[in-house]
Amino acid sequence: MIPINILYFITELNIGGAEKIVAQMAAHLSKDRYNTLVSCLYDPGLVAAEIVKTGIQVVDLRTRGKWDVRAAYQLFLLLRRENIQILHSHLFHANLLGRIAGKMARVPIIISTRHNVAIGGKGRELINRWTTGWSDVTIAVSEQVREAEMRWTGLDPGRLVTIYNGIDTERFRNLDPKEANVFRHEFQIDQDAPLIGVIARFHRQKGHPILIEASSSILDRFPNAKILLVGGGDTRAAIEEEVQKLGLSESILLTGIRQDIPCILSALDLFVLPSLWEGMPIVILEAMAAGLPVVATGVAVYLR
Repeated sequence: MIPINILYFITELNIGGAEKIVAQMAAHLSKDRYNTLVSCLYDPGLVAAEIVKTGIQVVDLRTRGKWDVRAAYQLFLLLRRENIQILHSHLFHANLLGRIAGKMARVPIIISTRHNVAIGGKGRELINRWTTGWSDVTIAVSEQVREAEMRWTGLDPGRLVTIYNGIDTERFRNLDPKEANVFRHEFQIDQDAPLIGVIARFHRQKGHPILIEASSSILDRFPNAKILLVGGGDTRAAIEEEVQKLGLSESILLTGIRQDIPCILSALDLFVLPSLWEGMPIVILEAMAAGLPVVATGVAVYLR
């Protein structure tokens, strides 16, 4: 059997749920049946490095941003040069450019994936609606995401399928307690201190201010508790400033981007995700696999 050439295309490849999904899919496809290639518009970060370790090439289109007009042509050239037969895109900008370039390059099968109930406002939803028909099929990562896509686009249900996000649960089972102790020691957290954690990029979507607002009630009841904010992103500086302004720097700790997520989860007593909107968060699946209790906002209800 001649292998099928498949390209996974995403906006960027730094730490994030959709990025992790792309890495997992690319790594686990049969190498006998598929020649797999991964590409991003820009920022081939930590996830790209993990993909390369599995022997899969990552092509950085090196665009100047999400709306760089050269991107569609660069992607078109890549599709033609590699004779791509299946183009599978993820996230709004990659979906849009994938549909345009895929049609230009006459790629036989074009697949788009919607990862969130909200993709950035009415303007983006309208663009998505106008172009979604250029995909042969659209994947939604949860039933709520499928409902959102149907509501905004009116897409033929036969071209819209739900495929739930998944993780490798074995990475989060039977974790070594010694690693948890090492992590707590690194951040000078007492072994008996209740430890609450959020692992998420710093973005308005993730609702960090909600947890910070609730922290006073938590600390009133558990004065020695620590709240861990793990990740990086656009709003980190503002969150850090707010924490300092409230005098909570001793209780709320910002760790930056970390790759030892199983170790961090093993150190936590409670996982929290105070998002304003979501699709199907990978990090909640990871926390559940690690056996942690999870507190999360009812965003599906909120959006109704």
